[in-house]
Amino acid sequence: MADVLTPIWQRVLQLPSIGADDNFFDLGGDSSLALELFNQISQVYDRELPPVIIYYAPTIAALATLLDQPGPPRLPPLVLLKAGTQAPPIFITHGLGGSVMDFFQVVKHMQVCHPIHGMQAKGIDGVDEPFDRIEDMAQFYLDAVKALQPHGPYVLIGYSLGGLVTLEMAQRLSKNGEKVALLAMLDAYPSIRYLS
Repeated sequence: MADVLTPIWQRVLQLPSIGADDNFFDLGGDSSLALELFNQISQVYDRELPPVIIYYAPTIAALATLLDQPGPPRLPPLVLLKAGTQAPPIFITHGLGGSVMDFFQVVKHMQVCHPIHGMQAKGIDGVDEPFDRIEDMAQFYLDAVKALQPHGPYVLIGYSLGGLVTLEMAQRLSKNGEKVALLAMLDAYPSIRYLS
């Protein structure tokens, strides 16, 4: 599998050699190149794969392991977008499209020591049915966030629709006695229902 993936990576990234454990993003990959990479991989394997997989499997070795599994890959809701050492982590909720790939360029330029995790929409993998209620999305993401960080303070950012989801998450955390250090809503307009 890695033997087939390596030349594809080399073509897309325009590099003469790539090691099996070299990180796609460290090699200059971005969301546009990820789309091209998965377009070429889909042609070779005759299998549709969401480009967001690159965040879960950013090396040739990891991607080969994932592709060796039968059936479509099951993707967890949290994607590590940027490693960091300082607590608390930052959690960013996707917009209407459901993908965290929109955040790649922004996160790349954020000069923080905190790890940054993106919340990926349920169903973006083509396996599960997506949620159709903000409350269900908020609880699903809260379960994932609390598995990684059981207690606050929490740093939550939501973009567009994700702003409403993040607001619901913050309200639930506060209701349960947890501290939300930052709630940032980008290009989001909360309805009156959420402000009361």
